[in-house]
Amino acid sequence: MKVCAIEIKSNKIIFVVLEKDSDNQITESTGKVKSIVLDDDHNHSQVIDFIETIHSHFNSLEIDKIVILSRSSKGQFSSSGISFKLEGFIQAYKNKPVEFISPKTLIAFYKKNTLDITPQFSYQSEASKLAYYVLNS
Repeated sequence: MKVCAIEIKSNKIIFVVLEKDSDNQITESTGKVKSIVLDDDHNHSQVIDFIETIHSHFNSLEIDKIVILSRSSKGQFSSSGISFKLEGFIQAYKNKPVEFISPKTLIAFYKKNTLDITPQFSYQSEASKLAYYVLNS
């Protein structure tokens, strides 16, 4: 199984792709594109380019599933409006299922399990945890 895990931070999508083979070996296969930023969510051409870029990136990865780390929509720590737009752009991808995982689910999993991979970059930490969780739950 090959999973693309996504963490959304403001106007940025952070990717990690992990693959588990028949011997239960997990390898990282994110590729060159680690993140994509939408600079101006009110600029129509930038939005269209952004959507086309993420969807073609998904196609090139040949993934089985896309998972997004859920964000709070209410309260003091709620996410920005742009992040919910980005979420919608990802959900509009029709070639593979898109699933949401709660941060609380990850916390519970990592109380009993360890992350046996090291993210290539520290900013990919949460997306790496998410992908690893999906492959091992």
